[in-house]
Amino acid sequence: ELDDASLKAPEAFLALINAASGPKYAVSFSSESGATATTGQREQYAFYYNTATVDSIAPSRLYPDPQDEFIREPFAAQFRAKSGPSFVLLTIHTAPAHAPQEIAALGSAVTWAHATYAGEAGIIVLGDFNAGTNYVKQKEIEAIRARDLPYTWIVPDGTATTLAKTPQTHDRIVVTGELARSRTTNWGVDHAFTSETVSDHFPVWAEFDFTNK
Repeated sequence: ELDDASLKAPEAFLALINAASGPKYAVSFSSESGATATTGQREQYAFYYNTATVDSIAPSRLYPDPQDEFIREPFAAQFRAKSGPSFVLLTIHTAPAHAPQEIAALGSAVTWAHATYAGEAGIIVLGDFNAGTNYVKQKEIEAIRARDLPYTWIVPDGTATTLAKTPQTHDRIVVTGELARSRTTNWGVDHAFTSETVSDHFPVWAEFDFTNK
């Protein structure tokens, strides 16, 4: 998520990334998410992708949130790996005070994403769920997994994804459909930095094998 009142951050970051040597990237980013939120709670979402390996193949969209279940509506975009099939990313930054309710409501957003990107075999739901014990009780997470998001949760409970002294698993990757059944090959947390001047979260990553599709 990006918090910049000028709304210039997505393209400013892109310019910095592409000024470095190596692969060139493009970005798919949202308008401000949080239409009914206070100014300080509104944010943009952005997906940066390597144009040598991935194509953006459909317009990105904010979830319309018909029941007003989210402080910041989730953001979806569809991509195709040049070596294989397409996939949809659906990202969220929950409001900590409403984290259990918003995580549960992601089930409705997944249903919307399947309808919006018809024929898509898998949705990858990811982002800062605020799903650590600071905001969500273990019993609540277990109930959500069983009832609302009965998919493959790649990042296990108890994984430290933040710099907090007490390990917190705020950041999650949840995979649906065929991607969940056979395509997840590896995942991890990058602990390369230890300063909150960079971020109070570590990058969480996963690899997916599209070669046999």
